[in-house]
Amino acid sequence: MRNTDDVRRALVKQVRRGIIDLLNLAYPAALDYDTICGSFVDTDEHYIKRDLSYLVEAGYLTWVNKESNAPWAGRKFRLTTEGVDLALKINTDPAISP
Repeated sequence: MRNTDDVRRALVKQVRRGIIDLLNLAYPAALDYDTICGSFVDTDEHYIKRDLSYLVEAGYLTWVNKESNAPWAGRKFRLTTEGVDLALKINTDPAISP
């Protein structure tokens, strides 16, 4: 039986994969934060913010309207080329579900 840490890690990886897959459907367009959150109705926004930040820092996403310093509700995100490769499973990352 898996312990709670294993379950938590699996859920984090699953949400990250879901964000990558969602943005891949829209690629090359960007999606706004509210649209992304609306796709994960069972996930607390705190976790979505954390995972979006992680994916940006890892180089898989870019915050396209960063110069406006928009609050979360106004932010738009798009896959980078590295993110597309991850979405297409050309590359892998152990922190994101396969």
